[in-house]
Amino acid sequence: MGLITNLPGLEALNAQGATDAPLDTIFAALGGNSGNIAYVAGTRRILANTILIIDWSTPDEVVKAGCDAVVIACANQLGAHADLTDWAVKLERLNLPVVLIGLGAQADSKDSSVALTQGTRRFLDVVQTLRPNPRIPNIALRGEFSRSVLEAHGGHGVALSCPSLFLNFDPTLGAQIGATARRKVGCGFTFAVGNPFLTSSVAAEVTLSALARACGARCVVQHPWEMVALATGNAHLLPEVKVEFIRERMLPRQTTTDFLAWARAFWDLHLDIPSWIAAMRSTGRAVGARYHGVALGAQAGIPACVVAIDARTLELAETGCMPHVGVRQAADLADIHAVDDMWTPEHGARFDAHRADLAGRLSEFLYAQNLTPSENLKALARA
Repeated sequence: MGLITNLPGLEALNAQGATDAPLDTIFAALGGNSGNIAYVAGTRRILANTILIIDWSTPDEVVKAGCDAVVIACANQLGAHADLTDWAVKLERLNLPVVLIGLGAQADSKDSSVALTQGTRRFLDVVQTLRPNPRIPNIALRGEFSRSVLEAHGGHGVALSCPSLFLNFDPTLGAQIGATARRKVGCGFTFAVGNPFLTSSVAAEVTLSALARACGARCVVQHPWEMVALATGNAHLLPEVKVEFIRERMLPRQTTTDFLAWARAFWDLHLDIPSWIAAMRSTGRAVGARYHGVALGAQAGIPACVVAIDARTLELAETGCMPHVGVRQAADLADIHAVDDMWTPEHGARFDAHRADLAGRLSEFLYAQNLTPSENLKALARA
């Protein structure tokens, strides 16, 4: 089977060593957001099939020669921001069975209506005509909100969370976090830095940035380009007005010099899952408005809390059984030990049971698509 990802050239970049690669090369290889590597890695780990990594530019003849089906590792493509016309055209030409995994909707809140472009509606129509099993939906969605959006536009799917929930297959992962969370000392943590250009999350970013600076926390950047530039020592590529804007949205009480020194010393960009998880394990806990940047903390075995800034982050947190707070409650995290308190033994047990249930339902979904779930996924379902 072929797996379409939005990480063009990332494996080659990592193999060559990305240290000296130009910023734009790195950003393009990440598909514009390093969080993409989390759900792509999760998609690969839940499948036992022989996988050929492809992208939308892979020649049709190469795909047809090497693949009997196409799986697409999806993100929040349901929304007015996306036009998937080109994807629809590509799938029509390939005419192979298609499965979508991890599709989500983008909206400010769950009360919002979500419009789709004509190109995206065409894409969904094509996907559903290419079902491996005509009687069974071939779209796995991030949650019930995304499923309701899809159904409102005439589609059908199954809510099965994000595959990044299955990077660590230890069936007692939640129990282990719950057993140790309240014994943690110190204020160390990983701050999953959000997008300073989003007005809705400014208050949370200011609170967490001040806490991160005071605690010497590692700050993991995913997106946008300007933040990646600051995290990779490329501040000189940004206009001064952009640097000032970001500083105001993160550390308004600090000078520009202090802000840039903080970014140089404590901001990180990860290009692969092993290094990302290893780094998080050493920091004690994780918090922020980036779902994947926080959820990887739980996969690393540390307490983690999502600041839900929109319907997307809220849905991912709920379906992934991740502790979460709204933007207005982010001020409560000024005491970072509040994150530890969320991971009670009871929550750890719920997390494990929920994940095992999802693993079972995801396995059934994959079998119904003529795909083979990985042994690790099946073992987790039996736990």
